[in-house]
Amino acid sequence: MADSSGILKHVKILNSGITMAEDKEINGLSLVGVGSGTTIEDLTVDYSDDDCVEAWGGTVNLTNVTVSHCTDDHFDIDDGYSGTVKNLVINQTGGNAGIEMSGHTVATFDGLTITQDLSNKEGGIFLKKTESVVTS
Repeated sequence: MADSSGILKHVKILNSGITMAEDKEINGLSLVGVGSGTTIEDLTVDYSDDDCVEAWGGTVNLTNVTVSHCTDDHFDIDDGYSGTVKNLVINQTGGNAGIEMSGHTVATFDGLTITQDLSNKEGGIFLKKTESVVTS
């Protein structure tokens, strides 16, 4: 749970992601089982051709994250994620959900801003087949 996968500070991921086939896409940033010993701060993901950020499980905390212009979900957490996301800014001008949560997730959001001009189907926050607990 406290595993360290390293440090990401002051990182911009731009024009990333790709749809390879139906239901087979690459996100701007994918986090799979990343532990709380990992540092992710001051992250920007813009213009991803799928999710901007997706976390499957893990306990990693994220601080000062800005996501914009994604074709699917802007911030997606799944399958047992249980971390804290501090100062998340979502500028949603399309895509499906600002935040999508599925599976059993326990997330804490401390400082959340969603500016939504357009959502193709799921809105600002979408709880999909979930047993999620959200605190703020």
